Amino acid sequence: MYSQKHSINRLLILTLFLIVVSLFTVVSTADAASKWNLENGKWTYSIDGVKQKNWVYDGSWYYLNSRGEMQTGWLKDGRSWYYLSSKGAMQTGWVKNGGSWYFLEKNGSMKTGWLNNGGKWYYLNSNGSMKTGWLASGSQWYYLASSGKMLENEWVLSNGKWYYMNGNGTMKTGWLVLGDNWYFLDTSGSMVSGWKQINQKDYYFYYSGIMAANTMVEGYKLGSDGARITDTTKPVFSGNLNVVIQMGETFNPFEDIYAHDDMDGDLTFQIQMTGLVDVNKSGEYILTYSVSDKSNNTSTVNRTVTVIDSIAPVLSGIQDSKINFGELFNPLDGISAVDNNDGDITANIQVSGSVDINKAGEYFLTYSISDQSGNSSSAERTVTVIDHILPVISGAEDITVGLNRPFDILNGVIAMDNNDGDITSTIQTNGIVDINTEGEYKITYTVYDAAGNMTQIERIITVKKINVTSVSISAPNSMKTGKNVQLLALISPTNATNQQAVWLSSDPSVAVINESGVLTALSEGIVEITAIVDSISTSKTITVSDRPNLHLYKSTSVLINGLYKSLGITLNNYEQTETVSISKVEIFQNNSLFSSYSAETLQNSGISTTIAPNSNWGVSFNFALGIRENQSKIVVTVIAQNGKSYLYSIDI
Repeated sequence: MYSQKHSINRLLILTLFLIVVSLFTVVSTADAASKWNLENGKWTYSIDGVKQKNWVYDGSWYYLNSRGEMQTGWLKDGRSWYYLSSKGAMQTGWVKNGGSWYFLEKNGSMKTGWLNNGGKWYYLNSNGSMKTGWLASGSQWYYLASSGKMLENEWVLSNGKWYYMNGNGTMKTGWLVLGDNWYFLDTSGSMVSGWKQINQKDYYFYYSGIMAANTMVEGYKLGSDGARITDTTKPVFSGNLNVVIQMGETFNPFEDIYAHDDMDGDLTFQIQMTGLVDVNKSGEYILTYSVSDKSNNTSTVNRTVTVIDSIAPVLSGIQDSKINFGELFNPLDGISAVDNNDGDITANIQVSGSVDINKAGEYFLTYSISDQSGNSSSAERTVTVIDHILPVISGAEDITVGLNRPFDILNGVIAMDNNDGDITSTIQTNGIVDINTEGEYKITYTVYDAAGNMTQIERIITVKKINVTSVSISAPNSMKTGKNVQLLALISPTNATNQQAVWLSSDPSVAVINESGVLTALSEGIVEITAIVDSISTSKTITVSDRPNLHLYKSTSVLINGLYKSLGITLNNYEQTETVSISKVEIFQNNSLFSSYSAETLQNSGISTTIAPNSNWGVSFNFALGIRENQSKIVVTVIAQNGKSYLYSIDI
């Protein structure tokens, strides 16, 4: 309302200004020749023969458009709306147009928002039309009668519900006192009737909305403050809450259970019960009893009824048995358990002990069963696994061995049993083999398992001279000076009679070999080693060199228009025990030295110059102007542990 009053003040100032202007205009038009003219059905207004435009005053205010024609009806000038009668005169006060009422200020501008007219408040919509019915303004609700007047201190019946409007026109909510009567209006503003809980208290309001007090309603007593007076004390149960009966015994669930209320007295016959007891099924049953007094105070209690079963279940089908080794065996096949209360409880049988069908012997199983009442039975059973499978001897095939060659008749011969596993150590042999005399020899192998199953086989071993057919040498392709390597002569067939090789070196100044095949490298060079067995010979070329086994390669690069702007190299050391060091790194372009980096320069740049065995070393270079691709080369000089220098290069 504060902003509305200020708007009214501004309107009064504007009205005074327009009155002054209008007086000046009247004087001007009175002194000059003016007249209204009807042109083509349109009224115009001229002063001294000049057709006027915009606002003119001639007893009333009129508005002439850009063509000088008089306007009627609604007109928007600037930010304000005006209403011109059918004769063109500007209207003020209340105007009805198109079924709606509008209010025009004294200066003719259309009013919007709150309006106090004749001491009564009205509300005009944003389009100027007078509002009726409910209005939400700010956080408050108002009600405007069909006349547009805001209702104050009045009841309003809207959509079948009653509402009360305060003295400032706002809709009332909560408690309302009118004279000696109390009313309650909910959060929507509608008057409450019937029962209503407010702040956890129950109240009753008549159809008229008046709160009932100091009376009885629907059997409930209401106090002087209108709140319902209630009994908050719950009824009390008594009796036996833990009952034990034998299975099959008759049971009455309402026997020995009572209820009493401090206000209503004995409520035993009003007790309600849920739950069920099966007297033919042992177990614990829970019955729930509930009772309510007239004030709806409800008590509940649980009663435990235990039906006892004392008869043990019966196991059937348990007897000793024998099975063959490896035969499938289910310890529960043919076994059952039945209980007088639980019925078939075979699925609950527990078996302790186990039978290994792949291991001969006697096994003891214990069967046990319990019913739901804890009654139990048990029985024992012996299961014998019989082993009738013979052990197996392998590796005793007929064989030819070389004359004068060592031979063990048990070498490679094994005995396995399905039950005992590896019984090779128990093999017995009959017969001998003379490896120094050619001929055929028969050997008999015999073995027994723990079950007494016996296996026996015969074997023919032929002793004769076996000639060498080929020889090859097992040796490295290269070695370093001062090192010794054991070479091997690989003789075929492996059982040839002669297994002794004669070794020869093509250049004893490079490497020498003894009669046992141990090769000693003396100086760098290439040597050919020959092995001769039974006039069959073979040779192996070996390089003696102290050059470390290193590999240099390009690891990273940035190439722009055929020029390397940066380049990274990596040097791998494949030696197992030798550490090498970098002496210098040189970069060539078109076979001319481009740049060189000594070990000291690298170390001053924080780059290590040693490469441990089985590790790598790397370095990166940046070239401001770049070096040409496919026309450059990097050379790394490496010093070995013997003090010699070796070059490793890569074309880039």
